[in-house]
Amino acid sequence: MALLLRDMLIIIFFVALGLMHENVDAVPFTVGGNTGWTIPPSSNYYDKWAAQQIFQLGDTLVFKFTSPSHDVMEVSPADVASCNTSSPILTNTSSNAVITLETSGTHSYICSIGLHCSSGMRFTIEVQRSMDSTPAANVTTPTLEPNWDSSSGSLFRIRHFLPSGVWGVAITAWLVL
Repeated sequence: MALLLRDMLIIIFFVALGLMHENVDAVPFTVGGNTGWTIPPSSNYYDKWAAQQIFQLGDTLVFKFTSPSHDVMEVSPADVASCNTSSPILTNTSSNAVITLETSGTHSYICSIGLHCSSGMRFTIEVQRSMDSTPAANVTTPTLEPNWDSSSGSLFRIRHFLPSGVWGVAITAWLVL
């Protein structure tokens, strides 16, 4: 009987081991940190901000702005440099717009109001599938500017692990036997 119980616990252990995986919570990123989504102090401000972050599937971009002064438009990477607004992927005119990153790869965002995009309200990000993904080779890591809010984002991801509860008890029982 003890052998049968031990065999069952071994099976439970390996099932638990197979189910064990790392889960990373989605992170809300306030675009531009404390500055928000507004005409920036420099034309590459948002690119520098984006280079400091690690974006993953499920994360959200929060664009804090006053409508109708600004908007947010996702465009193709080819359209971001020229501020081309003729074929947007999405447009959001709501203040505090929230965009969920649902696909990996390159995503580019601009403000389509007036000359805001050419004044620097634009940036491109790389969205990774998971924390283990390798960032794109062309991503640089400039120093973090003091007015950026680093209290949210890639530096503070919380990791959760299975097993717990019943699995934790089963593994503990197996080790004790």
